[in-house]
Amino acid sequence: MRYLMLVMLCLAGCCCCTPPKVEPATVAAPATMPSYDELVATHNSRVKDIERFWARAVIEIRWTDANGKSRFEQGDGHLILDLPNRSYLSIGKLGQTKLWAGSNDTHFWLFDELDGKKLYLGRHDGKSDPGLTGIKHRSPLPIRPVDMPRLLGILPITAGPTNPASPVTWDLIRREQDRSLTYGYRIEPAGERTRYYFHPVSSRVLRVDMLDERGQVVLTSQLSQPERIEAEKAAVGPYLNKRIEVVTAGQEGNMVLYLSDMTDAEQKVNPDAFNLDVLKEQQQPDVIIPIESR
Repeated sequence: MRYLMLVMLCLAGCCCCTPPKVEPATVAAPATMPSYDELVATHNSRVKDIERFWARAVIEIRWTDANGKSRFEQGDGHLILDLPNRSYLSIGKLGQTKLWAGSNDTHFWLFDELDGKKLYLGRHDGKSDPGLTGIKHRSPLPIRPVDMPRLLGILPITAGPTNPASPVTWDLIRREQDRSLTYGYRIEPAGERTRYYFHPVSSRVLRVDMLDERGQVVLTSQLSQPERIEAEKAAVGPYLNKRIEVVTAGQEGNMVLYLSDMTDAEQKVNPDAFNLDVLKEQQQPDVIIPIESR
């Protein structure tokens, strides 16, 4: 009788009974797995004609500046890429750009005009520029701009050997907002320090993990909301993901991009966007802060 009364009270909402937590079921691997070469060939065919990229962007970014202060900025801007190494990402509000992140073949940088006029400057090879003295600070950016094309999943993947020995595995990609689980194919090309996760049906890249020299995850990029880009050399452009969320290991910084008006039109990509000398002349930073390469 006491048990029956307790059940009735719970059903009536008079008791703080918590329903059991139901974990979503895992998804079994398909009976036939694609080969590494098949996944790579499909991906490379999809991105082979992307030499440059331009898009409007709504950006949310969290980072830690040279003084250890946690920062957050949200605004509108543009993402411009000239593959494989040249990148430009601007962030501003009400038509006034306050942050410019970018890279060329040798350097990467962040022009910060949120509080004064600072230039954070680093080299891909980790060396110091002549005349630029002082201790190298940790980069305030959650990512290196030069890594943007890889994190967007638009660079070709090397065919051939893989690491580890198992070339293609079936793995969890992410937990969706409705708590369902998305599974797909995972590969790890040898020598790239990168893992790619592919949709099990479309074989589009859904997630990219960048690794350190020990094989530990440094950055994770979650890709969603595919949409065709306007292609200059084709009647129909490839699908690219217009939402990109990049998270650093330990949640020390992250960035969310919402892209629109995506195109690979050459006239949209101004070479001066990647010219460090031109940018320094335009922005006239008061101080240049050297930063580490990773």
